[in-house]
Amino acid sequence: MIPIIPRTFKKKPQDHQNRPKCPPTSSIENLQKPTRRSAAADYDKIIRKKITSGLTAQRIYQDLVSEKDFKNSYECVKRYVRKLKCKEPEVFARIHTAPGEEGQVDFGKGAPTLKNGRYMDSWLFKMVLSFSRHSYEEAGASFVNCC
Repeated sequence: MIPIIPRTFKKKPQDHQNRPKCPPTSSIENLQKPTRRSAAADYDKIIRKKITSGLTAQRIYQDLVSEKDFKNSYECVKRYVRKLKCKEPEVFARIHTAPGEEGQVDFGKGAPTLKNGRYMDSWLFKMVLSFSRHSYEEAGASFVNCC
């Protein structure tokens, strides 16, 4: 379990104030109702059914126009679908480390470079220190020269 650092959170995550405004969208019952009355609200059941079947707002709009003679704009349907699909914010925890304790290393092949009339592979090395976020980068013509 990751410890909770007091500097990271103003309040404990269990507090009700930190809960997201929208419930998870795992089922049709959990979809949030929009606050204002929209012209698309008359087609709420149809729109919800199409959202759960995986259709986009554009496709829902096209279906409403062709099947239900919908007279309003695509933007109206797009805003309504966006409000229905409101999701929880992504939760993450910041990990604190002591200086010099940890770093992330990336190594890989770069763009080919022209040398003596031939294209040669270049190699890239990058290391980022976790505490200070300082980075060190180096590029080389061969794996041995880079490291």
